[in-house]
Amino acid sequence: MLMFAVVGLSSRTQAAGIVTVPALAPGSQYRLIFLTAGTTAATSTTIATYNTFVTNLATGVPALPTTTWTAIGTTDSLNAITNIGANTGVPVYNLGGNLG
Repeated sequence: MLMFAVVGLSSRTQAAGIVTVPALAPGSQYRLIFLTAGTTAATSTTIATYNTFVTNLATGVPALPTTTWTAIGTTDSLNAITNIGANTGVPVYNLGGNLG
């Protein structure tokens, strides 16, 4: 059985919150990324399974914003770039505020 860890990605608008991104002005949009501590079996062919998995894990971490998170993962019918909307032009930062 194949297992994998999931990375979560979420869009945010900078305001007082969990991550301070020093290079952006207040009101700027950015995305956050984190590596989950949990793993799940890579058996589903539906990306929604993994998006729900990462959102549920993030919900259990009080420091993370309450939002819908997106897995950076690929299934037979959808690639990771499409799932995360990589062509948005919105920068991605880790939870330490560093540009990814």
